[in-house]
Amino acid sequence: MEEAELKLKKTYVDKIGKILPATKTARYYQIENKIRTVFKLELVKEIPLVY
Repeated sequence: MEEAELKLKKTYVDKIGKILPATKTARYYQIENKIRTVFKLELVKEIPLVY
């Protein structure tokens, strides 16, 4: 699943990189990462650990 997510991110960064300058593309990627991290943290709170 993580490989698929990474491949998807690369596809979008490549497409955005063709339109926007490198600094704005990097900023987009940073913001996207932060949003995904917050989302994943919320999921982690809800999913119990298996013992």
